[in-house]
Amino acid sequence: MKKTFLSFFMSVLLSACATAPAVPVPNGLWYADNEDPVSRYHVYVYFKDASRFIWWRTTEAQAVVFKRWGYYTHDHPGVDNPVIFTRTGDSLKGEQRLVNKNSEGVLQLTTIQTFTGHFSGDSLEMEQTGNSVWADGTPVPLETVRWSMKRLSPQ
Repeated sequence: MKKTFLSFFMSVLLSACATAPAVPVPNGLWYADNEDPVSRYHVYVYFKDASRFIWWRTTEAQAVVFKRWGYYTHDHPGVDNPVIFTRTGDSLKGEQRLVNKNSEGVLQLTTIQTFTGHFSGDSLEMEQTGNSVWADGTPVPLETVRWSMKRLSPQ
């Protein structure tokens, strides 16, 4: 009888753990399972407010991203330099400027990324283009990347 009760109690506990979400989905989070051209990355865009968003690529599963939410939103490279954007109707335009210096503080590379997007309900089609320039003035063309994103709903 004790074994039956203990088995029942353990199965109830385990089923409750399996269905409980680890971290709730934050409001303002968008997700693309892949990108065009195809890569191995998943892409996240997190709108911090009406004029700034952060974004990142990862190969980690969504459950891992949510468990590491603090890292992705506070410690991940680029978080301190969000994309500044404007939204007009369903259209979005944004820009991010990245300045790379070496360990002595000498300029190495400057990158300007431009984001354009269009909202349609719970979908966001976004394109990232850009260019980089080495400190000596040599340009570095960057590949244009497109994301078909879905809004992740808070639970």
